[in-house]
Amino acid sequence: MLPQRLRALAQVPRHVASINSSAVSGTAASSKQPQSPSEEPTVAQTVCRLLQEAQRRHRQFKVPETVASLQGVLQQDSSRGPHELLEHLKKNLANPPMTASEAEQLMTAFEEQLQALTSPVLDVDLPAEGVNADPRLILVGDTHGQLQDVLHILESQGLPSDSTVYLFNGDVVDRGRNAVEIWLLLAAFKLRYPGSVHVLRGNHENEQMITRPYKMGGGFAEECLTKYSHELLTIFKRVFKLLPVFAVVEEEVFVVHGGLFRNRSVNLARLRTLPDNSWRCNYPNPLTKEQVARGERWSEDEEIMFDAQWSDPHVGLGSQPSPRGKVAVSFGEDITHRFLDEAGLVLCIRSHRVPKSGHGYEFEHGNRLLTLFSASNYGGVLHNRGAVGVIRRSSAAG
Repeated sequence: MLPQRLRALAQVPRHVASINSSAVSGTAASSKQPQSPSEEPTVAQTVCRLLQEAQRRHRQFKVPETVASLQGVLQQDSSRGPHELLEHLKKNLANPPMTASEAEQLMTAFEEQLQALTSPVLDVDLPAEGVNADPRLILVGDTHGQLQDVLHILESQGLPSDSTVYLFNGDVVDRGRNAVEIWLLLAAFKLRYPGSVHVLRGNHENEQMITRPYKMGGGFAEECLTKYSHELLTIFKRVFKLLPVFAVVEEEVFVVHGGLFRNRSVNLARLRTLPDNSWRCNYPNPLTKEQVARGERWSEDEEIMFDAQWSDPHVGLGSQPSPRGKVAVSFGEDITHRFLDEAGLVLCIRSHRVPKSGHGYEFEHGNRLLTLFSASNYGGVLHNRGAVGVIRRSSAAG
């Protein structure tokens, strides 16, 4: 169903011009929030069969020899590479869009780009204004393997280009059945337009979460092994540890998948200077009873990483335990205002849960906190709409 474009919201500060909400009949139903991680379940033991399938595909298709050759194909001509992949996914989802070897090379090239990052905070500017262009940033919330939502967003909002920048706010993987295809598409566009596609890390871009079975809220490892190879899954695990965790848009908007922090002293400057070994890793597992009895505690950096990907807002003040589990927290309005004011920012955009409004977006904390969720009819169970945020310069917003 086509999206209904909403009027520009008066309460959106400065650059945020509008919120687009994909229409799904009905109203949002309540859902049980996923629990924070505890014990890592195993993946079905199908590796041998899947590797045999990968070898069959290798024989069937001609595979580029190097990552450089694949990246060259993606950058030579806009009619090839990501655009060709997009058309394949629109018309022929039943068949893999590329061989396992091609997928491995594509994600390895994407990994090499991520290795150049020096901070978990990504600074993103809007595209430069030009003739016959509508420079904007499209902010996408959780998609959770729901490829049709991603294809619809790209069709309705425009493809990544010099005038259209995309920022995906994590949780691309798990639960849905086409997260691999979404990742391949994003990586292909990223290689073709390096400054026009960015992906932040969500709590599901984590080794423990993706190895859970579908019925426990995971499924990505199973999907990747079924469709491609163990080698590709290994690359994805490395890529997820390299994804940035935060973004600042036009020095005004702070973007994070989960939310803000139990430690009130954490500020933007602290986030920018997190050492590599604190953010290029999976978030910490909950401590066992034995560890707690020995007096072990998370470090401050570990708390930051966990809260960034797992916390949610609540309507009160301060920090309090989260319904998601004993190690997760919820943050109040005072924490939001203090963090933004200290950083000189006006708005925090996060994702991570289906908004109670059922419209895919929800303002809280005095309209300084916006939750965006882009997977519509989430999991085939909820009757929610999915939304994206469209950010333009105030002069273009009207």
